[in-house]
Amino acid sequence: STQLNATASYNGATVPGTFAYLPVAGTVLGAGSQTLSATFTPTDTTDYATATATVTLTVHSPPVIVLQPTNQTVTLGNTATFTATATGAPALTYAWQYFQAGAWHNWGVGTGFKTATFTTLATNANYNGIQFRVIVTDGNGITATSNPATLIVQ
Repeated sequence: STQLNATASYNGATVPGTFAYLPVAGTVLGAGSQTLSATFTPTDTTDYATATATVTLTVHSPPVIVLQPTNQTVTLGNTATFTATATGAPALTYAWQYFQAGAWHNWGVGTGFKTATFTTLATNANYNGIQFRVIVTDGNGITATSNPATLIVQ
């Protein structure tokens, strides 16, 4: 979070006084269009006037993964399907990843690896124990990451 830290000056000299913010400092803004204002009240109201500045900004919410992918158990040679459901706006994109050698890597084979439902190729013994997750990104570039799900190949 960022704290407001305003100062007032006139001809390069600091003008003593106080600032009041709306909404008040510490307020967590909800998603959507929000109006913020800062009012400066000078200590010397004879030589300086109270001033208010207002700005409107848009607060974006991250996507929310409402249905996490679940562990899958398949017979050797069959495919496995992982699904996640997310909400958010604007349009969501999906990128499935797998965990190997201590790091997450983008998955690029099978069907749906860029959608909410991903199906692996026919499994082999090397697929056993692989963890998968999905990164969901909204049109503002804000992301949400699912919990990992493990593939068991028998």
